[in-house]
Amino acid sequence: MPNVAVKRGPDGLFAYVIDAQNKVSVRPIKVNHEGDTTSQVASGLTQGDRIVVAGQYRLTPGALVDPKEAIPPTPAQGSPSVAANENVGAAANSTSRQEK
Repeated sequence: MPNVAVKRGPDGLFAYVIDAQNKVSVRPIKVNHEGDTTSQVASGLTQGDRIVVAGQYRLTPGALVDPKEAIPPTPAQGSPSVAANENVGAAANSTSRQEK
């Protein structure tokens, strides 16, 4: 998972996860290894989870977001291998929006 998706709070590491209704929740995670650009998640996420990789400072649990597909880095930018991301689902950039 991209390092930018790993957040640190008073209770430890967490990530914002996007549900089927495009609402975010805080999910505690444990990281095995943190590299230059990616982290290997030991627990807290499952394959297929959508995570927020940008705009987290605007989020609160339950916020409605407009997910965008994240563009993976090119090999010249140090693209992580598939094996390094084996435990990570789709990443998404998000824009929070007000519920009506």
